[in-house]
Formats: sequence, structure tokens, C-alpha cells
Amino acid sequence: SPQALEKACAVLDSQPDVNAVYCDLLYVNAQGRRIIARQFGRNGRFDAGAVGRASILAARNLFGIPLLVRRSAAGGLRYDESLPYAADVDLAIAGAAGGSLFHIAEPLIANRYHPGNATWRFVADAWRQMERIAAKHAIPLSPLDRVRARASAYAMAVVKRFFMTYVAIRH
Repeated sequence: SPQALEKACAVLDSQPDVNAVYCDLLYVNAQGRRIIARQFGRNGRFDAGAVGRASILAARNLFGIPLLVRRSAAGGLRYDESLPYAADVDLAIAGAAGGSLFHIAEPLIANRYHPGNATWRFVADAWRQMERIAAKHAIPLSPLDRVRARASAYAMAVVKRFFMTYVAIRH
């Protein structure tokens, strides 16, 4: 959206303790045509710890893609190359440290889906990566949580394959 950065800047300017601004998004195909909207069901400040834990258990990024991250929050953060599927979840949890996260309930950005997406190569390792993130950020997982997360990782791989098939056929 042409207003995406303006809206994100307004949040960061008015709320100095917010480290990053997220939003709803659109999935688009390789030609930029809309596939589907992804809504996160929140608006305003949200609990990064709860969303991080839910992301681990779902084996899926439930934060979304940040519109804007405050420089002081990004500081020394870097993608962990050992987490190619889940690095965005790791960064979102780490980036929230010492501040808040904010969500704008509008689809202000697009995420392009196509058969060449790198995500497909890494989805088989989703559970192991989410488990490493939980350990790294001291997020406790019970034995039942571990079973749930493994089942979610398997289900997410299946859902992603169906989604890509849908995209290929429909778009």
C-alpha cells in the first residue's frame, strides 16, 4: 500500500516503546495478482511472547512480516542461518525484547508465492527449527507441546503443498 510506511511511521513516532509494526497482508502470485488475504485477528499492541509460543506450536510465523522496525530494536539482530524456515519468528521474538510490538489490521503489504519460493525447501525441518527457537528464547515446551508442534509442522507442510497446488491451478 502506498500508505504502509506512513502508517507504520505514525505508530513508531507516537509510541516510542514500540519496537516494530506489523500488519495484515495479501498473498499474491508471481504476476502480482491477489490470491488471498491473511488476517491475523489483532489490532494494536500484542504480546510477542504469546505469539512466539503460538508460532512455535503451530510451526508457522504468526507475527507476519514487519512493516517497519525501530533501528534501536534491530541493532545487532541478524538472521540465524541455521533457521532458514523460521528465522523470521526468531527475529520477531528477539526484536520485541525490551519493548512492544504493534499490529495494524489492514493488508498493507504483499507476500509473493510462486513454485520457486525457498520456503518449500526448508519446511521439512520446521519442527527442529522451532524447537531451537524455543530453547534460544527460553520458551518452555512440555512433552505434549512437543507432540503438538511436531504434528503442526507436518500439517503445515501438507497445507503449504495444497496451497501451492491451488495457486498453480487457480492463478
